[in-house]
Amino acid sequence: MAFLKNMKIGRRLGVGFALVLLLLSAVGCVGLVQSSRIYAGTRAISEDWLPSVEALSDIRRRADDVRRISLRELLPVDEDGMRQLRARRAEGVTGFATAMKAYARYLSSDDERRLYEGIESSWARYLETSDQIEQLMGSADANLSSARQLAASEGVTRFATTLSFIDADTKLNHEGSVREVQGANAAFASARRWTLTLMIAALLAGVSTAILITRSITIPLQESVQLAERVAQGDLSSTVQAGGNDEIGLLLASLRRMNEGLRETVVRVSSGSRSIAMSSAEIATGNADLSHRTEEQAASLQETAASMEQLAATVRRNADDAGKGNSLAWQACETARSGEAIVDRVVQTMSDISASSAQVTQIISVIEGIAFQTNILALNAAVEAARAGEQGRGFAVVASEVRTLAQRSASAAKEVKELINRAVATVTNGSALVEDAGITMREILESVQRVAELMQKISAASAEQHAGIAQATVAISQMDEVTQRNAALVEQVSATAQSMAAESRSLRDIVSVFKVPEIDR
Repeated sequence: MAFLKNMKIGRRLGVGFALVLLLLSAVGCVGLVQSSRIYAGTRAISEDWLPSVEALSDIRRRADDVRRISLRELLPVDEDGMRQLRARRAEGVTGFATAMKAYARYLSSDDERRLYEGIESSWARYLETSDQIEQLMGSADANLSSARQLAASEGVTRFATTLSFIDADTKLNHEGSVREVQGANAAFASARRWTLTLMIAALLAGVSTAILITRSITIPLQESVQLAERVAQGDLSSTVQAGGNDEIGLLLASLRRMNEGLRETVVRVSSGSRSIAMSSAEIATGNADLSHRTEEQAASLQETAASMEQLAATVRRNADDAGKGNSLAWQACETARSGEAIVDRVVQTMSDISASSAQVTQIISVIEGIAFQTNILALNAAVEAARAGEQGRGFAVVASEVRTLAQRSASAAKEVKELINRAVATVTNGSALVEDAGITMREILESVQRVAELMQKISAASAEQHAGIAQATVAISQMDEVTQRNAALVEQVSATAQSMAAESRSLRDIVSVFKVPEIDR
């Protein structure tokens, strides 16, 4: 059946019908040829051999009539009877000649012509003998005994010769008719044999062709139906062996490509859902970590805000003390000891300010670290959102906003740190001045004016410190607000990741309906 797969169905059916029609045509041709032979034999019998036999029978009958009349003439009769016999003999001779002419039309072979000529010649000699007998009978001295003797000898011999030629010719025509009958019978037997053979061959060829064509069509169609049913049931693990260039082969090839395409699509969707599930899990883990760090950052910011409030109170007290110092400087002469105590308090206050500034610097460093970690987490979140593709686009925007806010927090922390550094430097200078004031306390009376000026500078520096601390407080408040927003965004991202995980599970449940070798493994 392999060669049938490379033929179109229409050509396949055409070849099958053509083969059957060819065998039927062969049956018809054999029947026509053998019928022609039978018809030729029958025609030869009816138009040649049987008419020849009938003509020869007529010739023999007329010859017997002439012979019988001639023998009657040898019997004693009167003249009227003799005349009647001779008239009848003449009619018989004429009838014989007429029968010979009628028979001459049916001569068909040299042997038959030779026998015909033998009949003519022997009949002519017999008529000569018969005429001699008639002359002997009609003479004046009628010699009856001589006539009878001539009739009994030469007449019998020549008539017997004529009859032998007639019988031989009759036998020839009879044998010819027998041969024609045998030929017709043989032709009929051959026609029947060939007809039966070709009919059986046509039947076998037709049945074989029908079976082959039917199997070449129905078997691939059954495979196509089974494949379609398996695909409808979700089984994509089966394979199709498509072959041939006919319509069924093209259909099987298309079904095979469809099955492979569906299988590849399902495998890709399943793999994608697994990747989404893993990414969602990683995002959820990252969000939990980010949420924890954000909470820590918020707590640190609250502590920093409290420290900044304490620092502001300290700076305000420093400013008040500086004002008092400026007032007391004019009374330094009377209250030198009080001035020394005040200087000691100022030195202590400066130490506290320096310590607080160091704490603020550490807190700002912590804020910078938190902002840097937030920036790193936002960058990781953006990378995971890029992996998620279309479903992670919103999360990518959120990650970008978080990264921007983290950068802004880092920048604000840097500015606060610079302000604190300047405040620390100022406090350090103030401490140095106070120490110098303590050393030169004995000269306070001579340099009251200079101390007053220095106290004014301290007051101005304290005002600047107060302004810087106020700015730092505002920045910390903003950082706290950003942190709260980060926490809200983290919650949104976590909800989005959970939704993605749910969608991924739903997608895997849908895809799990299909049976694919890659998934089974």
